[in-house]
Amino acid sequence: MTDEQIVKKIMQLAREAPRLSNGEKLKDGEISAVVRQLEVTSPSIRNVFFNGATVTEAHVEEAISKLETQFSIIMDSGTILKEDNHESWYYSAQAARGTDFWDRYEEYLTRTQNLPRKVIQNIDKASTEMMDALGDPQSGREFHRKGLVIGAVQSGKTSNYIALINKAADSGYKVFILLTGMVEKLRAQTQERVDAGFVGVDSKSANDDHRFGNNSQFVGVGKINPALWVDSFTNTEQDFSDPTHTMHLDDESAPIVFVIKKNVHVLEKLRTWLARQVVKTKSNKVDLPLLLIDDEADNASVNTSKPDKDPTAINSEIRKMLKLFTRFSYVGFTATPFANIFIDPQFDENGNAVEADQDDLFPKDFIYLLEQPSNYVGPVGMYRDEGNYHYMLRYNDDMENLLPLTHKKNARLTKLPDSLTTAVDLFFLSNAIRDLRGQEKKHRSMLIHVSRFIDVQESVEALVSDYVYEKRNEIKNFALDNEEKSAYMIHLHELFDREYGAGPNPVYGHHQFDKALPNVPESWEDVKQTLYKAIVPIQTHTINSQDNGNTAQRLDYGNYPDGLRLIAIGGLSLARGLTLEGLTISYFYRNTKMYDTLMQMGRWFGYRDNYADLCRLWTSKESANWYALISIATEDLRAQIRQMAQLHKRPIEFGLRVRSADETPLIVTARNKMSNTEKILMQRQLNGQVTETPIIFSDLAKIEHNDEIAQGWLRENNEYRVLDESVLGVKKPTFRDVPKASVLKLLDSLDFPIFNAIYPGSEFVREIEHRKSPVLDQWDVVIASNDAPKLGDEVCEFGGVDIVPVQRSFDYPDIEGCIRFSGTKKRLSNISYAKAGMDVTTYNATVESVEQSLKGELNAKGNQKRASETSYFNTGIPRNPLLVIFPVQLKHADDPDAPENQLVDQLERRQRLVCGISVGIPDTKGAEKMNYTYTINKVAQMKRITSSWNPNDEGDDDGVND
Repeated sequence: MTDEQIVKKIMQLAREAPRLSNGEKLKDGEISAVVRQLEVTSPSIRNVFFNGATVTEAHVEEAISKLETQFSIIMDSGTILKEDNHESWYYSAQAARGTDFWDRYEEYLTRTQNLPRKVIQNIDKASTEMMDALGDPQSGREFHRKGLVIGAVQSGKTSNYIALINKAADSGYKVFILLTGMVEKLRAQTQERVDAGFVGVDSKSANDDHRFGNNSQFVGVGKINPALWVDSFTNTEQDFSDPTHTMHLDDESAPIVFVIKKNVHVLEKLRTWLARQVVKTKSNKVDLPLLLIDDEADNASVNTSKPDKDPTAINSEIRKMLKLFTRFSYVGFTATPFANIFIDPQFDENGNAVEADQDDLFPKDFIYLLEQPSNYVGPVGMYRDEGNYHYMLRYNDDMENLLPLTHKKNARLTKLPDSLTTAVDLFFLSNAIRDLRGQEKKHRSMLIHVSRFIDVQESVEALVSDYVYEKRNEIKNFALDNEEKSAYMIHLHELFDREYGAGPNPVYGHHQFDKALPNVPESWEDVKQTLYKAIVPIQTHTINSQDNGNTAQRLDYGNYPDGLRLIAIGGLSLARGLTLEGLTISYFYRNTKMYDTLMQMGRWFGYRDNYADLCRLWTSKESANWYALISIATEDLRAQIRQMAQLHKRPIEFGLRVRSADETPLIVTARNKMSNTEKILMQRQLNGQVTETPIIFSDLAKIEHNDEIAQGWLRENNEYRVLDESVLGVKKPTFRDVPKASVLKLLDSLDFPIFNAIYPGSEFVREIEHRKSPVLDQWDVVIASNDAPKLGDEVCEFGGVDIVPVQRSFDYPDIEGCIRFSGTKKRLSNISYAKAGMDVTTYNATVESVEQSLKGELNAKGNQKRASETSYFNTGIPRNPLLVIFPVQLKHADDPDAPENQLVDQLERRQRLVCGISVGIPDTKGAEKMNYTYTINKVAQMKRITSSWNPNDEGDDDGVND
């Protein structure tokens, strides 16, 4: 047995012990006690369970460490949003129909995959709730069910849909079609996972004439219970090909699975073959229950044609395939659901069908939100300042000097920027450290993604290969002796101290970055001793669509039992779906600004147990800010699902609400389908939303205009000011019950760029003016101000009120004459202002309501999740609309030569503050829904997208100077 097999066996034996298997909370030291009571190092135990292999104290310690890590992982249950008229069936059906397929898959996850107990429990619970939302395959009635499952990039969605497939097979589903991405290697990777988790046989060892006969090789679940039979009509080496023999679906007694690409020709081929299988029934359809799983459902499956045009080819083929079956359940899985929730639901606001083709893929029956375990490395943890994994982030803007973000396919990289050579050097060091941790046979990868053009990728590969070859030789010559004679070895030593050791935090350019704490336990002397051996196996390859089939070979980790060490250079082929095992160092430099595309390119998200402290991501500062923005938008989307599930809303209501809530996701996901000249119709909802003005004119005259307007308005409306702030829930300068007409006067007078939702004469302002809803009659107005002066803060008078101005960093977006409140947080407001304006009683009731809605929801650190700004406008508790005026003192940039500093100096000389505002409209119980529609030029809309963000952050400390 190998060391890894010995450790896994110890962990398996320990899990079967009652104290670890009963699901109770464990005390400190209990796992260690259970493992040591097994006495696995004794000869008798070794002979029975370890085939006589030597079990050492190191094996025992590693098993204890891994078990303690796994049992410390926490994970929230998922959330389902579903139609309330669907009859529950699966809970009672399990006992009658059996759970054989699920039982062996659960054992596979436990014994082979070593997933934490809490994770497996949640996979079980989630797949059970999904099953109950599907159609009952033994009901005898026709059904057409459609749902969507939302996970996170690289978070384990595959395990969830394979669990769903196994439970569906137990309950009577017969035909399974799994649609993967559009790349063959991804399809093959998925087929391999399905073989291991459902089929139980290596599909490439079977053939059409003798399906899964004596020559077949059992894998995964097949080794646990080979008696359960599944027929796979695809394999790891070939997509679906029309069988030449006369096989018929009715001839198969076992479940049948197809794992196919989203390729229109393959889809058409399968649909044609299925059409020939139609049993001549009254319906003239296939009378076998179908479960169609659409992985990466936002990619290619969504119809992007106009309503009066034929649907796009892949979308059309999926819809035609579903129509062949009397009973089907369609379930899309995605981490980036923006496109899916904007599918035309073909229902009105009351849920009644409208006159349109009723077979598109809108998830009309349910939306399921998967949660991630606490050891998931995701965008929130990486891109937020306070995130657990923020230390991984580094900037590579020096690439711009050598390869502009926007470049042609004939561009060539003539030398490597310092950021890329440093990233490669870190990959060298991380390989040595992982070897010292006993992970010698673990795969590890480095990703370089700087261009979508194959010729550019190949030029990068040539330079990186040369660099690896040169530095490998230098390390060979100097790694063990005479380090002081090698400038490169001195550099590596300094880099080790800076990134992993006890040296000061790394500084690149004008930016100082964090590193993981505590420092790595390995010493430089030990790293130096193993460095050459660790980097010798490193390969450098391009991974793209034009490598004559070499991609499959280069990423076939099964061909490397001692572990593959790979620097992968690619573009679109690496951007979606493909998994790079053991990804440690990522170098990403792309200019796409589409939410879903950017998130799917984030292959660095996932699980990095036992080496997360070594991982680094190099990307541009702009991309990092974009990811921070997208993480906020995505978290807000997820929060809306949780909130609407608590209110027992339906998927159709969620779709309509999100369509209205924020125009940005729709445009971002559909940008590549747009013309730059047409105008587009937009919708936005007022209820329950917070809207900011993140874009401000940089012209001094306009800044002074807004400053004077805001101060003059405050003086004119001083009669509404609350003088006794003790009656307020949030002690800020507050004006209460201000008439709508007075608020409209201020909104119409302030001059903001049209790239905000709020500007003079905007539809947002006009909707507030025209609506007769009593919710809008009286407003609360709050002035943003830090609570207590800190050293260096100055109290100033603003509109007759003494304040301590809030401070915000800013930058210049790609919009002439404008500045953008920026910094990593990309914030104007913070969560404290969402709670402002209310009296103490209303404040307490609102805060308690929000806390109750989040009760039991934990973040990655195991702490209570915090609310977003919109949470405080969606409790249903009556409160006034809120307008917050932000007199902002702009901050100097870190770089003393930055152009932003000139504007800051000018404003300081004139003693001027920059004014922005935010507006929050409550979604009060029983109040009318307030939506407005407007038209905007697509060029202007794209400018708004590149310059705005969703303000619904989890919040920060009240009044911080950020």
